[in-house]
Amino acid sequence: MTMGHKTAVRRETGAWAMLGTAVLAGLAAGGWGRPGLLAALATGAALWAVQAPGARRWLLVTAAVLAGVAALLVTRRLGLLLPGGIGAVLLALRLCLRRGSWGEQLAGIGLTATAAAGVAYAAGGTVTATVVVAGLVAAHQTGGILRVRRATGRAEVAPFWPEAAGLVAAFLLAVGGGLAPPFSFLAFLPGLWRSLGLPAVRPHGREEFRRLGRAETAVSVAFLVLFILAVWVGRPMSWRG
Repeated sequence: MTMGHKTAVRRETGAWAMLGTAVLAGLAAGGWGRPGLLAALATGAALWAVQAPGARRWLLVTAAVLAGVAALLVTRRLGLLLPGGIGAVLLALRLCLRRGSWGEQLAGIGLTATAAAGVAYAAGGTVTATVVVAGLVAAHQTGGILRVRRATGRAEVAPFWPEAAGLVAAFLLAVGGGLAPPFSFLAFLPGLWRSLGLPAVRPHGREEFRRLGRAETAVSVAFLVLFILAVWVGRPMSWRG
């Protein structure tokens, strides 16, 4: 990830799309309110701190901890300690691992999926809702990372398989147990279409890489919009706190 010269704000829109997808999917699953917004603030500050330098990093970590504690006090839901603890371990792992390694990327997927679960639970979602939203977000982000790796020649894995697996999993959850919104599998269709249409030519030059990033950002936005619509249209009874 790259940063601006004078700020700790990431230049890559894809990084913010991944974070925004996790946070907003969690809010959609749990409901909009003060506890969820506090958890979203804690999540955003923690993930922002990954790229922040020196003293600014610790300032953001402090803000993340304070917002997380505030969410815990407001909701009085001790279960928030679990996603918070898992997120802290994954955050430390991501900071320690070499940039670009599979371990760093897996930590990133787990961190954003845990963030979605934490926000959903703080916002009032049930345990079922938090687990389902974390799984769907993780499946979506795995597909996005593998698409980018394939497009840049860093992976030989066919990129449509993670999206296809996520679609099947969402369908089984929705139909089999009534755990996920009935139309949540539709959120994977833009990523599946993108994966199947991924060009075989590797990008060369800054503009082509930017185009790749914009395409992945569009897929994340489409996933988020379709997921939120699915939640609003058919929120399962098992998601109601």
